[in-house]
Amino acid sequence: MSNAGIAGSPPGIRVTSSPTPLGLGKDMLGEAPTWWPEKSLLCWIDVRGKRVRVLNLVSGVIFDVPTPELPGGMCLTDRDRLLVAMEHHLALLDLDAGRWEELAPPPHAAERTRFNELRADPEGRVFVGYMNDATRTGGCLYRLTAGGYEVAYQPVDVPNSLAWSPDGATMYFADGIDPVIWAFDYAAGQLGTRREFARVRGGVPDGAAVDIAGGLWSAVYGAGQLIRFAADGSVTHVVEMPATQPTCPVFAGATRTLLYCASAKQNLDQAALAGQPLAGEVFVLRAETPGLDWPRAKEEWLPR
Repeated sequence: MSNAGIAGSPPGIRVTSSPTPLGLGKDMLGEAPTWWPEKSLLCWIDVRGKRVRVLNLVSGVIFDVPTPELPGGMCLTDRDRLLVAMEHHLALLDLDAGRWEELAPPPHAAERTRFNELRADPEGRVFVGYMNDATRTGGCLYRLTAGGYEVAYQPVDVPNSLAWSPDGATMYFADGIDPVIWAFDYAAGQLGTRREFARVRGGVPDGAAVDIAGGLWSAVYGAGQLIRFAADGSVTHVVEMPATQPTCPVFAGATRTLLYCASAKQNLDQAALAGQPLAGEVFVLRAETPGLDWPRAKEEWLPR
């Protein structure tokens, strides 16, 4: 099926139910794809490349914004800015003005630590993970308020897979060293009872996106798969990716049926790269069920 008539598909790219590379150059660690519908922009970060990448899906024009530190997560705000988690601080990026605004520093300041994973809940509260890049131990999940950083959950080693169910009553989360996706009862920013939602094989759950039917699409890093889990945790779809390290999906396009997924080429030797030359690409495929837009962060709840 061609992409003719599918608003939000990149120019010259044939979109099917199988993943197709955008051919934009490879990221060392592509992450946090974000759809900006009003501007028809697909934004994502290259963590190890220290850049925010911005693709106009109408014109096909792409440009990069360098970051002063390793970025570890990103989402849109209610004031049309990008909230970016760096290694040691959070910052707001005004793309039009090319200007950064640094937010209040976090309570941790240890060497080799950084933020990893950032999402807003359905009401606009921001959650951001913190990890030790050297030991991969002793991290936590913060909930942001205008007054600062509150620990919402710990311990966690590599925070990942933040997402919410369509009704906002369930929060999904994973520790990137384990093959389990957890589901938490959720209300008004508070995490309740935790239960095992799903378990993956051959890799670990990385980023996730949710569709309008409550299906959770999980990028399984190391296994080269994009898996859709129904709301009860059963597997409904398995998409084999052309790269073993897919990182995070996002729904985009006018009908939210285009599923973009970033990937990584880090830690692959020459033999592995020769076997998967598309590692580090961003891929697109067509989904049967439309997805939810990521909630936007409320800037009034950010620490300054």
